[in-house]
Amino acid sequence: MAIDFVPTATDMVQGVRNIIDGYGMGPLRALAQEPVQNSKDAKCQSQVRVEYQLHKRSLGDGKECFLLTVTDRGTTGLQGTILSKEDRENRGLDLGTGENWAAFEGQGFTRKDQSDSLGSRGQGKSAFLYHSRPINSDGNPVNRYLMLYDTLLTNGEYRLGVRYATPADMVKEPPLLGDAARETLSSAYHTGDGTVVPLRLKPLEEPGTRVIVPFLSEEALLAGRNGELHHWLQRCWWRAIQIGDLDVRVTDERGRSKTIQPPVWWQGEPWENGDKRIAISEYVPIDEGLKIKRIVLSYDEDLKADEIDDYGTQYSGIQLLRGQQWIETLDVRDFIPPERLSGFRGFAEFEKQLERELKKTEKPQHESFNGQYAVVKNIRNAIRDAVKQFAEERGWLISTETQDAPERVQEFVTEFLSFFAADAGTTRRGRGGGSVDQDREHLNWQCELLLEFPTAKSSRVNWGESITNVGVTVECEPLQSTKHVDVSLEFSHESEMKPVTVKHQKNVALLAGGEIAPFGDFQVVSGHAGKGKIRLAKKGEWTLRASVRYRG
Repeated sequence: MAIDFVPTATDMVQGVRNIIDGYGMGPLRALAQEPVQNSKDAKCQSQVRVEYQLHKRSLGDGKECFLLTVTDRGTTGLQGTILSKEDRENRGLDLGTGENWAAFEGQGFTRKDQSDSLGSRGQGKSAFLYHSRPINSDGNPVNRYLMLYDTLLTNGEYRLGVRYATPADMVKEPPLLGDAARETLSSAYHTGDGTVVPLRLKPLEEPGTRVIVPFLSEEALLAGRNGELHHWLQRCWWRAIQIGDLDVRVTDERGRSKTIQPPVWWQGEPWENGDKRIAISEYVPIDEGLKIKRIVLSYDEDLKADEIDDYGTQYSGIQLLRGQQWIETLDVRDFIPPERLSGFRGFAEFEKQLERELKKTEKPQHESFNGQYAVVKNIRNAIRDAVKQFAEERGWLISTETQDAPERVQEFVTEFLSFFAADAGTTRRGRGGGSVDQDREHLNWQCELLLEFPTAKSSRVNWGESITNVGVTVECEPLQSTKHVDVSLEFSHESEMKPVTVKHQKNVALLAGGEIAPFGDFQVVSGHAGKGKIRLAKKGEWTLRASVRYRG
């Protein structure tokens, strides 16, 4: 390994995977979201311009590889003092305003200004690194991630840095500066372990930053070619693009560019023009001094569904926008009939004071708010009321029975399946309780499944959202001695017999007749389910049951 890399004990490869696994909507949303957010945070002009560009390169053996560059303009660049790893640690990982270079190279630091921009949580770096698939000198893939980043500052200083996960977290110290940086960019970079990155890029000519992802993954390459990356960029940033804060484009390896535009149904801000298909509520109070700036709802029977498959709803609901960035989409199926859903669109944006409060509740992945906060619950309830009124005015709420369905579903979801297997006894299944006859004693059991849904009065959960405070209460009478029960959870889909079981179970000692088995929070995802997540890959109705096993 080249001696100018400074290693750490961190397993960066696994760390990157863990971070990306936390995105309920997958690594491509992360790639569309995090780089632009970093650029927006470094804004120094009225508009920030961001370009995603593919580059095809030939390797020495005649094989091909691709680079992805993400370049911004109208930003400060990665300014600030160049700090070594030792310098950052000596300062207690406490960085000040404008120390963008140190922030981008650091990991797990804090900001004196309380912001979390430019990499404090590692989200932005991981969004890039995850899509790099380096190969060794034999052309075979290796379990590593690699990215380069160059910046031109307003004072003319030029820098080129490198981050290499081997899997140790390796950062080049010091970075290449001035002519050395420009010469490397125009040719190739050698990591020192046999990996050669064919760059052949022109140095930046305007202040800004460029991140280079070499040996681009097939997933990201295909998304840049078939338009999926474009779709994610539109979903995340259409409002910032519409008001002129952002210009975002994607350029393929042939030099053909496409500028990201707002979706057709919001082009021209039709809510400002008296469009009869649209209903608007403005300055909706949430709490003292906190207001939703506007809730915009629209229905067009000629619109077709526009969703990226296999992920949670993006457009056919209410998009919540913070800082002109899409964070999450609220489900509206409690009030919008299925046959109307494809033509329904909506969004909500907030006054600055409420935005500041919302930011405190935002998950690190910037794709959902924490529904346990009162302000989030109040926002969701206010929006649900607006959607309900919208549906009522159009005669879509067919019956009271349909409106009551969410509460009935919630009761059904919390029904309890108790399973008691006694030695030489009988087993009974019940809904919330049961009894076991044995030679020595007659036991009466009462059990309850507890949980909180993302939205009050609705049991719907989108991918990326969480069910929280999950627990099971177990009571037994009479209790003449300590009894131990095993409690586990399982999810079953309406179309399948085999349930999805939460891997860990709780062993609970019943010391005073009753006890709670706490399971905590579960994020519902469609992809890989890491710690604290449950993979429910199919859309539709799922039932959550608790299973209690007692051996007498």
